[in-house]
Amino acid sequence: MKHLLSFDEWLVESTSGEIFKPKRNHPMEFDPKKHPELANEFFELISTAYAEIGGHAKIKTPADIFADPDWNFWEGVDIHGNDNFDIIMFGQKNEIWY
Repeated sequence: MKHLLSFDEWLVESTSGEIFKPKRNHPMEFDPKKHPELANEFFELISTAYAEIGGHAKIKTPADIFADPDWNFWEGVDIHGNDNFDIIMFGQKNEIWY
């Protein structure tokens, strides 16, 4: 019998590299609403980055990753050539009116 992945297993197995196929050292902007399956991977990156200061102020679980509606800018970069994002940048991007 073939083993079907549960939703939680599928979330863990989907990676930014499989979805975006990033090129090394080339930042890639993306829409997180289209890829909620990346929450676990991004939670691991953010947890590692903020561990030394006790964690991120707003991100305590994978469910918090895409929860803030003000975070409208997301960008990822692969720096090791392993196809997955090694760095993610996110926050609020304001439009500038001239």
